[in-house]
Parts: sequence; C-alpha cells; structure tokens
Amino acid sequence: MPNELTPLQTHEILPGITLTVLPSKRFKVGLFSCVFALPLSPENSYTRSLLFSVLRRGCKCYPTLSHISRRLDELYATPYHVVDTIKGNCQYIGFSAELLENRYLLDDTDLCGDILSLMRQMLFCPLTDPNGKLCERYVEAEKKNAVDHLRSLQNHPSSYAMARFSDIFYQNEPFAVALEGAEQRISSITADQLTTTWHEMLCQAPIRCFYIGGMPSAALIERVRAMMQTAFAGIDRTVQPIDQHCCVARSWDTVRRVEEAGREGQSHLILGWRSGVTVQSPEYYAMMLCHELLGLSPISRLFVHVREAHSLCYSCSSIYRIERGDIIVNCGISANNRTLAERAIIEQIEVLQRNEFSDAEWQAAKKSLIGSCRQMNDSTRSLFRYYELRSLLGMQQSLEQSIERFEALTREEVAAAARKLRLELVYFRRGTGGLDEDGEEGAIDD
Repeated sequence: MPNELTPLQTHEILPGITLTVLPSKRFKVGLFSCVFALPLSPENSYTRSLLFSVLRRGCKCYPTLSHISRRLDELYATPYHVVDTIKGNCQYIGFSAELLENRYLLDDTDLCGDILSLMRQMLFCPLTDPNGKLCERYVEAEKKNAVDHLRSLQNHPSSYAMARFSDIFYQNEPFAVALEGAEQRISSITADQLTTTWHEMLCQAPIRCFYIGGMPSAALIERVRAMMQTAFAGIDRTVQPIDQHCCVARSWDTVRRVEEAGREGQSHLILGWRSGVTVQSPEYYAMMLCHELLGLSPISRLFVHVREAHSLCYSCSSIYRIERGDIIVNCGISANNRTLAERAIIEQIEVLQRNEFSDAEWQAAKKSLIGSCRQMNDSTRSLFRYYELRSLLGMQQSLEQSIERFEALTREEVAAAARKLRLELVYFRRGTGGLDEDGEEGAIDD
C-alpha cells in the first residue's frame, strides 16, 4: 500500500549530527525534532532544562514570546515544543515541531524551511547582551517559572508522592533528579552558568534529528544539512561520544521502607520493583506483557483484585520504565488500608511469578497489548515516540516486528520475566485522614 511505513533511514548529516527519517504519507501532519544528547547528570539537569526554557523565550530575530507566537501563526499555527526527556544513559533536550504536509498548504510557503530557520535562530542566536551573555531578564523569569512549577507539585498529591518516591528509589544514581533542594539549586543558577552550558552543548553534544512524514528524504536531508552548516559556521565542535545503552540500576540488599507525612487527606502507597529488563533486553516483550497483566489490561490484576474485589484503594496503576527495567505501582488509599493494600499488591506479582493467572486474563492482556501497538499506526505522535526511542538507542525493531514478538509469547516466558522482579522500595505518604476510631485497619466502604 502506498501509505505503509518503510524502514527507518538514518543519515549522517555532518560529524556528530544524524537525521533519522521514517517516511509515511499516512498523516496530514509530519513531526520533526532536533535534540542534543547529553550524559545524565543530576547536577546539570535543572540547568539544561532552564536553558531551553530561556532559548524558547526569544532570539535575535524574534525577541519575545509574542514575536515567536506570531511567526508560528504565520506558519499555519505550527505547534512548537521544548523536548526534555531521559532515554537510556542520556538526557535528550531540544525542540520539536509538527509540520502540515505540503500537499495541504494553501500557498507556496516553504513550511519546513521556515520552521528549520526558526529552530536555528532559537538554538544558535538567542537574545544576549553586548558581552554575549544570555538575557538576564529571561533567565530570572524562567527561574521563577521553574520554582513555581516545583511548588505547584505540592497541590497535586499523587504527582508529588511519585516525585518523592523517585527521589528515594533513584538516590545516588545518574537518573535521580532530587526534589529536595531543587528550589535552591534553581534559584542559584546564573545567566553566566547558562551561557557556559549553552556554549558547551553547541561545541560537544551529538545532535539527533528525527522526522516522520511524507517529505522526500533527499530534500529533507539537504535542508537539514544546510541549516546545520549555517548554524555551526565558526563553531569549533569536538563531539563527545555518548553511551546509548539503557541504565540498569544497582540492587539493594533488602527492601527499604520509607514513610512520610503529607498535608493531603488521601494517603499514597508506592511500591518499586527492579528487574534489569530494559527495552534492549531479550526479555523485554515478556516483561511488557507481564506489566499488561498486572496493571494495564481491561481485567488487570491490580484493578480486579486490589481495587474492585477488596476495595483497598481509590486508584491503582502501574508504570514500566522500559529504559530502566523498573515496575512501579502507585495507589491512593485510606491510611487504614496500608498493610492490606501492600500485601494484596505483592500477591498479584507473586501470582504472575507462579504462572497462576487465568487463561481469560492471558488472552485479554495479549489482545490489549497488541491492540495498543496497532493503534499507534493511527497517530503521528505515537509512532514518533515508538521509533524515536529506538533510533536514539540504536535499535532497528519495527512496530510490526514487535507485534510478532508479542503474538509468539508463551505464558512461561511471561512468568519467567515476572520472576526477575525484585521489590526494593515501599514508600508510604500518610495523609491527614487517620485510622478508624478503634484503630483497626479495614476496607474502603463503597
């Protein structure tokens, strides 16, 4: 079929700069991203994120957000975003834009060329003072926004509890971005520091561009190459190699238990398992289906056996961090039910490890996971997320190949993957709602 996806095509544009293209005429909108690959560093992560907030704020040609917004409106209201994500051992940070395909434009606007030009201006020609230092006013404004965002987390109890869990779970690891002390670290960042970080990034960081859409690859390659050659004219680049493998965290010898007091009424119980099974592992597909059985399918064990059958929590969900191999279960509960909920959640993992889930659960989870994969074909952004991750990690697995692997899985393979899970942290954030008057633990009343 003419609108089917063809294999990924990766091209070296310039030394240290690659462009990966996924050709597809299936959608009206294409998606282009340009990110810098930087090694994980808890000390620098806030500085890098702040840097791109400042770069997004204004450049020499378009000095304010209003100017940038007006320019984007002229370019068919193109959505334009900061990308800031962690994949494997790297922080990838840059910009992305969703481009209306040329066949739908009403005039001869060179939309791709104009967006690339804007991206170059914002990355390489930010607003600076006469000494070349990034605009002090923008730096201070974005520092305030970042601090306000941190403070706002406390008004979202579930998000704040998860952030505190991550602080503890990933303590002393490159992946960690400590919440405690973050406000002080952000407030201490100076315009001079951001300017130095910006120069180091331009001179040393590999650049990874990714495009999904219907533009001919040859034309896009030439446009991106021309943009990069113009951008790096006069810049002495010595690209630092990066490790594209996923992080496999160290394991604690015993289960850690941490309890903290919260100001919210509802309590939060979060359990974290490590497995060492990442997206690059042979057991990845089995672990994905294990996670589907646990917390994602329509009849997942967390929903059916913890929330519905025993009414032990208000909400219960799980996350599989595929770049780290961790499964995290997060539930909102009454403080009364802490012990019962913890036991019930651990029991669901043990059922999977013993291969004691029913055939109905097995079939439902398999259909749900495969159906979710097939639905990716209906969304530019879903396909982008799937293929961009794999391209950044140097993988060539197509979506169709992943579906075939899921279809071929056996129950024992899934149980074997589940047996790799090791519980390492139980975090409880106690809300202001206490125990019942008699001090007994019980179930939540419907």
